[in-house]
Amino acid sequence: SAAIGVMRYSPDSNILAVGMQNSKIILCDAKKSYAAQGCLRSHKGPVTHIDWASNGRHLRSVGADNMLCYFDINKSNLSRSKANIYPRLFRNTFWKTQTCIFSYNVSGLHEPSGDESIDPDDTQEFKEKTDVRVPVLTLDVARNSKFIAAGDDE
Repeated sequence: SAAIGVMRYSPDSNILAVGMQNSKIILCDAKKSYAAQGCLRSHKGPVTHIDWASNGRHLRSVGADNMLCYFDINKSNLSRSKANIYPRLFRNTFWKTQTCIFSYNVSGLHEPSGDESIDPDDTQEFKEKTDVRVPVLTLDVARNSKFIAAGDDE
């Protein structure tokens, strides 16, 4: 059994996404005594941040591997939820929470190493070309999306 890194309820509070230190995200059905009903895998390290889309059909996460991952959630059968490898589909998605330290709306927090432009759609390129001088460890975006609060370890 692995330690829990982060937990986040779906917008309707029926699903609890549990980010684990062993790189998995466990989907628990809150209506069925929080029984584990699905498991998402994409990270290569502990899951540190989770956000739900406002419609509850998608989830995004960031892990200690600095990868931003997207998932399609099958609400009627959580075990059929899966990774989505097309991040461009989420560019205009409205998110109920905005705590992921890498995403379209917070990409300006991270300074690129050099004059190269970074395509947030390419998470591997984003990871390789991003030099975070002061690591952003936590953040939240105000509901009106006009303010971002970011915290680091200094």
